Amino acid sequence: MSTILIIEDDHALRHEYRQALEVAGYKVVDAEDGLDGFRRFREHPVDLVITEMMLPRQDGLETIVGLRREFPEVKIIAIVENGKNGSKHKPRTAQIFGVQHTLAKPVAAEPLLETVRKVLGDN
Repeated sequence: MSTILIIEDDHALRHEYRQALEVAGYKVVDAEDGLDGFRRFREHPVDLVITEMMLPRQDGLETIVGLRREFPEVKIIAIVENGKNGSKHKPRTAQIFGVQHTLAKPVAAEPLLETVRKVLGDN
């Protein structure tokens, strides 16, 4: 089964996403910010990265750009907070930088799993 890296600074959401993905049979690695996520990916590349766009230390866009530069084939799902803190253009921006899909926060388990399956081709 595929391995997924979740980059999310909200501990409760990170845990919720992890739980849903593990119950569905995915192996999950997680990180609380972009720098930690990038480091974890370098140590152990995964099949899919799910990243929040608004992160401390290194935001999601910087993380996406860095991953694309070093690992151009990586599959990425971006989670955006539409309308918060000027982030209303983040879905379009994320897609410009090559994410396969964007999801609006909060993300329920079923839409998350549906999107993961679609991006990974696990339909």
